[in-house]
Amino acid sequence: MNRIPTILGVAGGLVGLYIGYFLTIGLAFATVFAARSFMDPSVTSVIKLGFLAILLPVLGILGGALASYSLRLAGIFMLTSCIGSSLINALAISMIDRLNSSWIISFIFFVAEILCLAIGGILALRTSRKQPITSNITPSQA
Repeated sequence: MNRIPTILGVAGGLVGLYIGYFLTIGLAFATVFAARSFMDPSVTSVIKLGFLAILLPVLGILGGALASYSLRLAGIFMLTSCIGSSLINALAISMIDRLNSSWIISFIFFVAEILCLAIGGILALRTSRKQPITSNITPSQA
């Protein structure tokens, strides 16, 4: 049962890394050409947003990798990555909309990332509660 949160966490994180790369490179160049200056505050905010969009999916991938060791910690990592990524993606969609670009394709990837991380995190937390606590000590050793 630990394979599903692992697969969903890693898949959501990889899609998120693709989106983060798109935000960092694509939107930075678009805002530089629109602002005509690299030191414009809108350009630096897009670059900061892009770096956050790269770091949060790494947390999701880490959560997916930890699912075979600690389901509770993996679920917390994946849900934190999901919530943070959804906030950053909402800001990115508003920036893309201001640049008069097409945001439908980006929105599809955003939804895929958020769904994978949310379902993986919820499954990891739910299965961590169902696992009984076992002991290696037999009654004759006690």
